[in-house]
Amino acid sequence: MHLGQDALTSLKYFNSGVMGPLPTNQWQLDARYWWATFLASQQAAVVNTAYGPTDPALTPYKVLPFNSHAQDMCNNQKIRSTKHVSFSLFGLYFTLATGVQIIIISYVLEPIFECLYRRVKYREYTFLEWSASETLQLQRMGFQGVGSGTWSGYTDNIPRTKQDEALKCLALAYPLETDDSSSQGQEKENTNVTGTAATHSQNEDTDVASLDDLLDGSES
Repeated sequence: MHLGQDALTSLKYFNSGVMGPLPTNQWQLDARYWWATFLASQQAAVVNTAYGPTDPALTPYKVLPFNSHAQDMCNNQKIRSTKHVSFSLFGLYFTLATGVQIIIISYVLEPIFECLYRRVKYREYTFLEWSASETLQLQRMGFQGVGSGTWSGYTDNIPRTKQDEALKCLALAYPLETDDSSSQGQEKENTNVTGTAATHSQNEDTDVASLDDLLDGSES
């Protein structure tokens, strides 16, 4: 096989009769390319021995196996085809089965804990924290923080307001504070922290609603 100028990888730097700058190790790159070409030709020679030449011009020079043993050797050659790709079905099925299990668990876990709470009061405050941390429940808390809406369904997937009740715009209801107003608010908070703690300690038993009351309001 005579490659001629195609044996040089520097041709990719040649354009419109002008040779661009070459790497300092260009001769090493060419030598690697020659060695890779030689190895590929040796592999092709093994395939051609069993399959025959791919060039029709060489067909008259094809030599058939001279005995049954040589014919069996040609028939037993196995060459990996480049038209097909092998992959592990186990990895595919394992990923699919694991993903389906995770999806199913994510959908059934919360209803199971809700049923356990309804029946045996299982970890009631953990269930409340879990339910209250949902995205829509956090949004409901934001609206309640500005006194907007009459809400129900505190532990449901979707909290609800009264029908046709308009809500405030949270972006306008929580304006950004300036540095002066922030410092004044901080001073006021520090001043009233003692009184707030005392008031909270005195009214703790009477003002804090139980989880049952919260759930009763959610179901109404």
